[in-house]
Amino acid sequence: MRGFGISLLVATVGLSSLLADDLVTLKPVKAEQLDRAIAAYQGKVVIVDFWATYCSPCKKEFPNLVAIHQQYAGRLAAISVSLDDEEDSGKALKFLQQQKATFENFHLLEPAEVYQKRYQFIAIPHILIYGTDGKLIRRFSSDDQEFTYKDVRAFLETLIK
Repeated sequence: MRGFGISLLVATVGLSSLLADDLVTLKPVKAEQLDRAIAAYQGKVVIVDFWATYCSPCKKEFPNLVAIHQQYAGRLAAISVSLDDEEDSGKALKFLQQQKATFENFHLLEPAEVYQKRYQFIAIPHILIYGTDGKLIRRFSSDDQEFTYKDVRAFLETLIK
């Protein structure tokens, strides 16, 4: 009977790890679909993180998005947007699973010139913050200055009490 308990514990731990991975998804979208997903969270502050697996600063900072999502659960919506090439979606999903990114994750399938013009950036990481009214209120852009999630968190703390 003792061995059964250990086997059950191992099976439960393994199952919970599998379930956590199942909660992490990566949905392919076009820009219009991404805009609708962001708008669906009107009434909450929304943070949108544009990133890619080939971007070292993106991967370094990404755990902070997960932490913010956990800290402000129910008061903030976190969305990640992978800009990886379509054939690298498996790599992006694996990264998201490793990070336990259980919020909405999108794979933006648009040419760079489309999303760069629409969301007004060239370099990643790039973060957009929308207010509860659904309007863009702040952008943290690698195009303009270097930033870290410490800067992002400080701004969010002024919005979410």
